[in-house]
Amino acid sequence: MKKAIPIGIISFLLFFLFLLGLETNISSAAQIRMTWDSNTDPSVAGYKIFYGTASKTYEMSIDVGKKTNYTITGLIAGKRYYLALKTYDTAKNESAFSNEIIGVAADAGTDATPVPATPKLVSQATKEIETLRGPKGEIAADSDQYVIGAEDVLYIHVWREEPLSRSIPVRMDGKISMPLIDEIDATGLTPRQLKENITEKLKKFIDNPVVSVTVMEANSFKVFVSGQVKTPGVYRLRSETTILQIVPMAGGFTEWANQKKILIVRKENGKEKHINVNYKKIVEGKDSASNYVLKSGDTIIVP
Repeated sequence: MKKAIPIGIISFLLFFLFLLGLETNISSAAQIRMTWDSNTDPSVAGYKIFYGTASKTYEMSIDVGKKTNYTITGLIAGKRYYLALKTYDTAKNESAFSNEIIGVAADAGTDATPVPATPKLVSQATKEIETLRGPKGEIAADSDQYVIGAEDVLYIHVWREEPLSRSIPVRMDGKISMPLIDEIDATGLTPRQLKENITEKLKKFIDNPVVSVTVMEANSFKVFVSGQVKTPGVYRLRSETTILQIVPMAGGFTEWANQKKILIVRKENGKEKHINVNYKKIVEGKDSASNYVLKSGDTIIVP
């Protein structure tokens, strides 16, 4: 006949389990409150918080919409967490990560942990240009518009593979170099296409690689504006730009400009092509077909 377990032992065990559950609930009830400055870029549709227990290895993410503060709950009290932000646009294109911060989870009521930098998203919808004298920016990861060229600087991030994640310049021969896959062509591709090519090559070495490609410095898509404009020079283009748009970007015409005889000099298939443009007719709506989309390397001459 089996002996019954004494009531006192059962009570002790139940009490022990109660304490263990209480301790678990307390340890996982900690939180970190984040606040950050609002991004004024009109293309920004919302923010995502990424966090984890190892630097730049974020196991969790939270879409917080347009909020500029958020409390992450369910954390382990006293444990260190690494956090970063991304912005995204209406097409769900995401920016690069903000600066990483470190927070220690604590009980409710603790002070907020600020994020030191909010990432800037240059989305597909953003029509932006900057001269070589201007600040450097970023082209969103997975962009379908921008075409990578020589001298661009890319940031390639491979999730959970920090030794592979790095900033890489595009060489003059149009290639980039990466560990494991050695060299790969980059020029003539969009960030999305390059991401897909890198992902495919990394599959030989890594299970289910997750890759993002961001253009940190768009140095390759240049046009040259000279002649009777107020600020002639070299311009770097971020998105599709027409002759009607490039003139105000160059400060507009001088009072001596001949707006009827603008010349676009373009190289196609190794040959130089001259395109005559009557700017006044374009503005008047009489010759919209002449509002050409500019190509990299075009020279616009205003006599």
